[in-house]
Amino acid sequence: MRERGLGATAGLLHAGLEDEGGEDRSGEEDAGGPPESGRVAVHGCVRGDGGGVWSRDAAHSAEYWRRCLDGQGLHFPLFIPATARPGRDEAWLARKRTEMLANQFRTEYALSWQDALAGVQGFAFAAEDIDACSRYPRYGPNSRTGWPLGEPQLEFPRKDRHEPQRQCRYLIACDIGVKDATVIVVLDVTSNVQHVAHYERHVGLSYPEIGHRIADVARVYYPAPVVVESNAMGAAVIGHLEVANRVIPFATTQTSKARAVQALASALQHWHLQYDARALPQLDAELRGYQIPDENVVQDSVMALALAIESAPEAYSARNQPGRIMAVIHA
Repeated sequence: MRERGLGATAGLLHAGLEDEGGEDRSGEEDAGGPPESGRVAVHGCVRGDGGGVWSRDAAHSAEYWRRCLDGQGLHFPLFIPATARPGRDEAWLARKRTEMLANQFRTEYALSWQDALAGVQGFAFAAEDIDACSRYPRYGPNSRTGWPLGEPQLEFPRKDRHEPQRQCRYLIACDIGVKDATVIVVLDVTSNVQHVAHYERHVGLSYPEIGHRIADVARVYYPAPVVVESNAMGAAVIGHLEVANRVIPFATTQTSKARAVQALASALQHWHLQYDARALPQLDAELRGYQIPDENVVQDSVMALALAIESAPEAYSARNQPGRIMAVIHA
């Protein structure tokens, strides 16, 4: 057999070869079973902008690829990594790695055939990253500052007296649930490392009770913006909230949820988040147990925290700052 040209499929898993007579038969229809002599066994293709595995029958393709590796197939298995394409170097990979979950990156930009066939499975957040993000909390009984959870601070701590004073900035995020839990998270977003400053979780509250809890937290953390999931139950709560001009509805769609979870994943991977794990065991357990797909996991705390991180820039928006009354002096 002779190796077929890489063509446009460089960067992906590929087992396409010419047959013994030199004829390229990769365009023939797949009958669903193991390929015949000279047929393409596993096609390389672009899924999005990266690597991966695709064929007309993925199950047969993965199985047949392994058979070829064992010398039991009719083709020679050839893997081409994602970096084979021009312009894809370590710096390019590093940029891409910051844009998605680690296990998604592994399959989307595969560097080995094992990565390409692995699929996205298991826990979404690495345990070592979660450990790192709970070592130096700014709030809680195990914090380095001694600041208690649930009490806003006026000024960001200074390393020396010559540093300018900085006002602490907060953002409130709420994941609404009646049968599920309602979670309210307050995030300190003063620095590039964001800290969980307040956390509460309630099950079985009515809409008015949820609204009262959000309003109480909003009063304590004035003038922090309040991000509330606006789908279904959230819309009912927003309609009765007594938090003037500070509510930011967050419409949860498949795309917006994925973006928020990715923002949380990036914060964890780069250690740009800190929380007191011993003081917040429910939050810690949900982060460690979160999986994709997430239909069968408890995720209320994860989603509230993801909303907070995704919406953090709102804490610096001019529209969310209190107004000032200027004195007018008449001559």
